[in-house]
Amino acid sequence: MEFGGSTIMNDKLWVGSLKTSTMCWLYDPSIQHTDPSKIYLFNSATYCMEEYSKIEMKSALISVNDSNRSICIKDYEKWASTQTGRKFIEDESGTIEEKLLRKHKTFIEMLGKEYKGVKPTKKQTQRTTHCYRCKSKLESVINYDCTECGWLICSCGACGCGFNLY
Repeated sequence: MEFGGSTIMNDKLWVGSLKTSTMCWLYDPSIQHTDPSKIYLFNSATYCMEEYSKIEMKSALISVNDSNRSICIKDYEKWASTQTGRKFIEDESGTIEEKLLRKHKTFIEMLGKEYKGVKPTKKQTQRTTHCYRCKSKLESVINYDCTECGWLICSCGACGCGFNLY
């Protein structure tokens, strides 16, 4: 099935639930979070894609039977064909690096500044900090630096260019 230029492959989708619940969550490997500690899952109860802790959900979810899997996949396909679903898939498609660059460019443009790109962090100096905007953990081994301010770029797109605004 095709949505927003990308194809949803039913055999690649994984559907699970909590041991004590009938509510289902669907994982689509083509839509990955830019923060490696988080994961996007389609929640069949809320009918939307939500962000979760990867470790918590991986340990809490179990596979569901074929009947529940089919129902959840149909709900996901219906959501993916909506304007909200298509926009989310479009924004979150591509490699993690491509998504990070898009989010950072959007963030810089939102500040009314000219986007000047990013550069890989220097791996000789390990930095660990957090994002002032979304509070996510940042590490120089997995992030990029903003060319303009030199700060690490968060998975939400923020860098030091907007620090004084938050």
